[in-house]
Amino acid sequence: MTNLNGFSNICPFSNICPSRGDLTSNRYNRGQLYKAQDSAPINYIFSVDWFEANCLHGLNKGLLKDFDIDDVQEVYEGFHTCIRKDIKTGAGTKIYKYGFDVSFNGQSIGLLLMCPRQSFRDEYSCSFKVYNHILYQKSWPLIVDSVLDDIGLRINNFTRIDIACDGSGFLNKYKLLNEGIYQNVGRAGHCNYQTGKNVITGFDIGSKKSDKSCTGYRKGKTLLSSNKKYISDYWEANGLTTPTASVERLELKLKNKAIKSIVSFDYQRLSDQVYLASIMKSQLNGFFQLVKNSSLKKDSNITRAKKLDLIPWSKLELINVIKMKKIKKPSTIWAAKRYITFGLQRIHAECELNENLFDNPEMKKLHAIAEEYQIVSWFNSLKKRIAERDKAQISEIKYNRKEFIASGKTLYSTNH
Repeated sequence: MTNLNGFSNICPFSNICPSRGDLTSNRYNRGQLYKAQDSAPINYIFSVDWFEANCLHGLNKGLLKDFDIDDVQEVYEGFHTCIRKDIKTGAGTKIYKYGFDVSFNGQSIGLLLMCPRQSFRDEYSCSFKVYNHILYQKSWPLIVDSVLDDIGLRINNFTRIDIACDGSGFLNKYKLLNEGIYQNVGRAGHCNYQTGKNVITGFDIGSKKSDKSCTGYRKGKTLLSSNKKYISDYWEANGLTTPTASVERLELKLKNKAIKSIVSFDYQRLSDQVYLASIMKSQLNGFFQLVKNSSLKKDSNITRAKKLDLIPWSKLELINVIKMKKIKKPSTIWAAKRYITFGLQRIHAECELNENLFDNPEMKKLHAIAEEYQIVSWFNSLKKRIAERDKAQISEIKYNRKEFIASGKTLYSTNH
């Protein structure tokens, strides 16, 4: 059973709270997150605002059972599910050759991109993104499950998932951070967006290119000028009491590595607001929490200071979602870097001959490994400087290779 105490609409950190025993859960069908007494306001609504996954086909089942890359059809149609070449992406994107609009029972629900252009990628790899309006429907993960099964797709990993918390008070708390009254516990930088009169309308915590970032902005005002009435309908259906024009959104953007850090992650529970709120709390801890600068005068250790959250988690009844501190052991990444370094040395020593150095199949293989271990920036930097930095090692490898070609004998003993 899930309960929420009433919150003050003025300050999200208010201690005003009715007795927990007076509350009755009205949660149904994974819909509402928290409903207290009829007179108690609901100030926070959680939802998924972006869902994109990397999938694999070639499973010998579903609509794509007989898919032929040399004879791609305009339409693949089943009883419930249909994929049809998309108007905008049918001819492909920079990464994929074909784009298909996916419909379920006549309703368009997502975009499927297929057939990677890069030769080093798995030919069965594809990308599936669920359209935004579907994410605000009840039990949408069940629809996704059915569609993936009908098409013949298996989720390989999750490319991006955005979790949104709609309420109020986020911008006011950020303003105190921006003015130096508060300090962020995490190391991520922050920036903001302002009008011509220096009124803050939004902010970013962390880089949008990183595996995890957070954005706050005036969602209600953007809805008034957009064609997304389904979001305001979702708020109304779930009992959000804040006037639409005043609703602010705190949006947590998670990419593959950050999603992997969620222990026992279950995407089928993403329509459950309790689960969403619990994930958001675990990911924001140590990343975006506020500490008063005045409290650091007595004890400068920020980890021991009393922390304030933009969302009053203590008043929400949550489940325990564990976030792993590290995704991969340092030794695993170190081993990948050593493998890539030696591979680049061999390429420059002409052990892997090719007319174009950077179109070398071995180079593409090393790039794919760098992507898998999320060290592409390091890889690109190393490519530029390894010829000069490791000149001696490259010369030695080149010399040993010539000796082996001339004599047929390796310099290294194979007797153990």
